[in-house]
Amino acid sequence: MKFIFSRKFTFFSLSLLSISAYAQELYIPYRDGNLWGISNYAGGEIIAPKFDSLQFNEQDDYDFNLLHTFKAGKKGMLLSGKEILLPEFKNIFPTYKGFIIAEYDNDKKSRVILDKDGTKITENPVISMWIGERFGPNLIFHVLNENMKEDFFIWDPKEHKISQYVFKDYYSISVTENRDEYELEIRYRKNETDPLSEVKMTIRDNKLEPVTSKNFNERIVKNTNRNRDYFGSSNQETIKQPTAVYEVYRDYDEGVRSPSYSPPPPPPSSGKTVSNDPGYREVKKQPIYVGVSYSIENDFPYVTYHYNHEKNEKVTKRLKLPKGAKDIKIANMSGSPQKKEGDTIYTYTNYITFTHKDKNQILISEKKPTEFETIKVISPGYDSQYSGQIFLLGNKKNGKMKYKLINNLQQMIFPDEFDDIILNDPFYGNNYNNWTVIKDGKYGVVIPQGKYILQPVYDEIVNKKVTYGSGSFLQIKKDGKYGFLKPVIPNGSIENNLVEPVFSYPIRNILMSYPYRSSQYTSAGTPQGTMIITLQDEKGKLLGFANKQGQLYFKN
Repeated sequence: MKFIFSRKFTFFSLSLLSISAYAQELYIPYRDGNLWGISNYAGGEIIAPKFDSLQFNEQDDYDFNLLHTFKAGKKGMLLSGKEILLPEFKNIFPTYKGFIIAEYDNDKKSRVILDKDGTKITENPVISMWIGERFGPNLIFHVLNENMKEDFFIWDPKEHKISQYVFKDYYSISVTENRDEYELEIRYRKNETDPLSEVKMTIRDNKLEPVTSKNFNERIVKNTNRNRDYFGSSNQETIKQPTAVYEVYRDYDEGVRSPSYSPPPPPPSSGKTVSNDPGYREVKKQPIYVGVSYSIENDFPYVTYHYNHEKNEKVTKRLKLPKGAKDIKIANMSGSPQKKEGDTIYTYTNYITFTHKDKNQILISEKKPTEFETIKVISPGYDSQYSGQIFLLGNKKNGKMKYKLINNLQQMIFPDEFDDIILNDPFYGNNYNNWTVIKDGKYGVVIPQGKYILQPVYDEIVNKKVTYGSGSFLQIKKDGKYGFLKPVIPNGSIENNLVEPVFSYPIRNILMSYPYRSSQYTSAGTPQGTMIITLQDEKGKLLGFANKQGQLYFKN
């Protein structure tokens, strides 16, 4: 086998060559100068470079084993490293229904129809396809051939063959579906001069047969379980063209008011018997749950304590704020944060902000408020596995803004202050997690739980989003080299794939489980492949592919 790169380049180490034991051969596009071919994972040439470009099909029904080829303005197709269609077509359409249409650039616009594995469904090109639908586990077709004769047949994708020719080489066929009766009403002429005939057909054992009294009665019994997906009312082919690779807030009732701020003493703890001796009783303290909420009445702030386990046990008191406090505002709290003091657990439902001496301040669970010049309230989202809100506070020090994070109990998450914090969104939908922090000019990554994923030692970190493949990732840069951090969610918990900067080129995309389409959400039942990285130049032009060890599948 020809290797596409020289031994001097040390394209693969011996440890990497052990990938040959991989359960499925990998077919990877590789580029030599301006031409593209196909290699395997170990760098062995499968198809010599001869195409102007290659494109992955981006449709979900097809894995990355399907590649569109381009040569001199014409299109072809590769499947699993084999050239199924030469680049001689105007368009190629993989459909959602499990078959592929290739259209010639001629006056007739002739078409070739193939199944998902690349087997030709029709022996010769067809001019039109009026029906192409799922028929139980099979496919049903009504086509017009180049000889102007029509065929109506059922294709078995498992056996890769026509399982039933209902009509073949007929002058005309007209099909109408009667959904209420689970029947097809078919009118036909075998030859042009023949009289018009009509037949009603129904499904039996994945085949079509004329309606009789016997199968009609069977159909009445079975129709409640029948899959009605075998026909659509439209003759459109439903095709898609490929694109280039390139709080829980509780209103506590008004209670007893007093001018002091400190919480009232909790009610006495309950007790229970813990000994089998009927004459022995030991009182075991149980935690007291107290809800805390702030309110404003007549321009004065109040705090209410509600004892959840004691009926009507609630106290509202005037909240002492610094003299001259103004612009007092109340905001709801999500996540119901809890703080334990002794035997008492306090649950906070909202928080208060105000201005004092031109300083903004926030008060949640502490008697002493926290000052800030700027504030951003963040809800990390479900995938972050953090419940509630986080507050990004900014203050100017020595003429420069510094930022810190506090949680919904008014506690600092990190002891460090940062030059800047960038809220990345690796799972889309404002689901913030894996935030970029900048400290002393260096970049790192943190999570809402107060942990460093990457220490601030990198020259740059950029959140990049793509339309397919990884979905989103963090590109990291150090000493002129590029790597990435990619969060994934296998079986519901977040894991981070880290590839340290080893690439000399920026990263365009990451195919997490090549050749399968699974990206960030995976499970035990999902086929697992291997990671392949797409690289580009500084201007965004596609260069080629690499593996996570830094191995390149292209030569300039």
